Amino acid sequence: MDKPGFYKGRHYSTYTEHIATLAQQGQYNELENLLLHLIGSVEAENHHIQHGVVSWPYDLLGLLYQNAQSYTKEIAIYERYARQPYTLDRMFFETRLARARGSLCA
Repeated sequence: MDKPGFYKGRHYSTYTEHIATLAQQGQYNELENLLLHLIGSVEAENHHIQHGVVSWPYDLLGLLYQNAQSYTKEIAIYERYARQPYTLDRMFFETRLARARGSLCA
């Protein structure tokens, strides 16, 4: 079992190059899976140290869902972010969430 903030023995912050590679290669299913695991790691770390979750994995996954027009998933990931304690970018994500809800109704 990984320590809070880690996935497969690596801290979530070390995956940025791998994320970029998956995106460049169009491996969106693998990218979605990785981001979901990293979000779990981010949340576990926040639960442990209570300094707030970093927003970038939620943001990247939300954009992935937006590009795929998977608005229900996009809304769900922004709502998941909003439920996290100690978050700093709440207003930014509330704006994204409102836009995604509008896209779903359009």
